[in-house]
Amino acid sequence: MTDSDTINIANRLFQHNALTLRVGEKISITNPETGDIMSLSLPAFGAVVSNLPFVAFEIIPDDDKDEIAKMPLAEFLDGRSDLYCYIAIKIADVIKPGGMLGIIVSNSWLGTNAGLKLVEVLKQKYNIRQVHISGKGRWFKNADVVTTIIVLEKRYNNEKPTTEFWLWKKSLEQLVEDVDAENTLVNSVLLNTELNRDISRLSQYTQKQIEAILSLDVCYNALFHNVDWLLDIKDKIVPINKVAVSGKINCASLWIVASLNIYKMETVV
Repeated sequence: MTDSDTINIANRLFQHNALTLRVGEKISITNPETGDIMSLSLPAFGAVVSNLPFVAFEIIPDDDKDEIAKMPLAEFLDGRSDLYCYIAIKIADVIKPGGMLGIIVSNSWLGTNAGLKLVEVLKQKYNIRQVHISGKGRWFKNADVVTTIIVLEKRYNNEKPTTEFWLWKKSLEQLVEDVDAENTLVNSVLLNTELNRDISRLSQYTQKQIEAILSLDVCYNALFHNVDWLLDIKDKIVPINKVAVSGKINCASLWIVASLNIYKMETVV
């Protein structure tokens, strides 16, 4: 965390339970020139980036559970929510209005009821600006979970911007070996536009569209695949159990299914 040019500058690194962070809290840092302890006040941050720890709900420590019980929005989360869900909410307390939070978390929230509740709680604190997922296998081969990147903006007004869902078509290893592809991916995200579909693909929705799509019992995972066309035909489709009789599907139903198959959807690995 240091080099020869900054050897006499104090690294502002400290250990702290993320669930108890608060603006104005005094943090102790050692001055490398004198060895004295510096007492610094924790500011409100313009941005926070973290690979949040994956701690399953079954093994959340008791002291963390005590802190979670004090959080105003914690009661609205599912009881099976993992630790990162609570940290993501708590971090909003130390981010400036309009500030950003970028986190790497498990993809479990994309297709579960617990995930739906998490998103609704996050929306009380943030605008969900971007969600990234790999379309080329796991990013981290040594991890037990498949991960996603979520970019959140702390809310400062009543505006509800669109949410971008990015599907990466290159693995991390491929991006490391191909600087041009890496730059294209970064620039695509910064410019909010699809520059090369062989590298990354963008699906973008308003909050109203997302709510309408989810009301069709489509999960968040599907939103990486430009499924806004479903809204154009929502009056023409019905749940399969409405047309199945005694385990059989009539010809009209088969025609509907066959027609929908023309909209090819890729599978997220």
